Amino acid sequence: MADWIEKAMNADWGQTVLKITKKNTRDISDPIIKEIWKRFEEEESDIKKFEYCSQLIIKDPKDYFAYLRAGDTLRELKQNDEAHEKYLKSLELSNRKCIEVLNNYGNFQGNLNNDDEAINLYDEGLKIDPKDTDLLYNKCRSLKDLEKYEEAIVCYEKALEINPKYYEAWNGKGNALRKLEKYEEAIVCYEKALEIDPKNERGWNVKGNALRKLEKYEEAIVCYEKALEIDPKYERGLNGKGIALDDLEKYEEAIVCYEKALEIDPKYYGYWNNKGFALRKLEKYEESIVCYDKALEIDPKNERGLKGKARALSNLEKYEESIVCYDKALEINPKNAGTLNSKSWTLCKLERYEEALLLSEISLAIKSTTIEYIHTKGFILLKLKQYQDAIKWFDKALAVDPNHKYSIKDRQLAVDAAKLDK
Repeated sequence: MADWIEKAMNADWGQTVLKITKKNTRDISDPIIKEIWKRFEEEESDIKKFEYCSQLIIKDPKDYFAYLRAGDTLRELKQNDEAHEKYLKSLELSNRKCIEVLNNYGNFQGNLNNDDEAINLYDEGLKIDPKDTDLLYNKCRSLKDLEKYEEAIVCYEKALEINPKYYEAWNGKGNALRKLEKYEEAIVCYEKALEIDPKNERGWNVKGNALRKLEKYEEAIVCYEKALEIDPKYERGLNGKGIALDDLEKYEEAIVCYEKALEIDPKYYGYWNNKGFALRKLEKYEESIVCYDKALEIDPKNERGLKGKARALSNLEKYEESIVCYDKALEINPKNAGTLNSKSWTLCKLERYEEALLLSEISLAIKSTTIEYIHTKGFILLKLKQYQDAIKWFDKALAVDPNHKYSIKDRQLAVDAAKLDK
């Protein structure tokens, strides 16, 4: 237990109580308790709030609401073990019949990624009041965190039946649909949310994200700009606009967006990653690596940063260093087919074709229909002078996309080489 918590719990509050004026603020008979609650509600410091909760618990050890607010305050202070104790006591004293206790303890469990336990608590509350939209919404969030998107959508719809003007539920349903790659349906939900609250920058941002997934980049940028009109320092809007500009190959403009986002939050690795990506596309490989290194200082297990740095090193023909970065990325996610495929190409640059072929086969075992991975195997077989096998793999690639220019070119090379080899 933190020292200040123990001090608060063991303090002699008698002198403080004597100073409290008798002024009614709540439907509580004890005027001293009324005043403590008033001070709690007016206080901004979480540490001081906890001290008031401690006074209330001393005054009435059976006050489940005081334990609840102590748990809420400790949660804000990230004192999770102590918060857990207070929530359990509040549950016990309330006989698990108080919706707010069940809801807040559920939120606490959800924040700790204990989403199954959170859902159980929300369900207990919903047995008491099936129409409590806060419980429904929070249950939806936990279902979404568990990637149970279809169930989450059903839950959002229940909340919306009760309150069709529930902005967060429309937005949440849209997010769940977006996760299921149902982007048009997601946009309908985001538009419903924006009808309710057109000044919500997050609503414009997520609509922009869905439009970007539909490759409607210009429309997405309009949405991001709407978000930035509402809040010019909304970093997610800046980042989203930057990504859409990347998609349009407007890399210089994208970098301006990422730099503005980094002015607001220089400690978010994602913005460094994105700036590194745009610089790499501009063939500014050294500057790109600086950005990826910044991202990796913040989060050394940032897989995207490692892959981006690996590609920039490969562009600089520093293939051995590139492979080191790919290996680190694969330690984090050994089944990332894209990383395996990229590493196989780098091994080809070092003429280590047998190793490259092995990685190519692993990537195809994970994603067998991705044209880039099919082409990679054909290319490696071409380099190994296995021309007939190479032609077969290029044919497989062309069955996926008859216009894949690299497969067309390399197939012809394999055909010509096979003729000369006879």
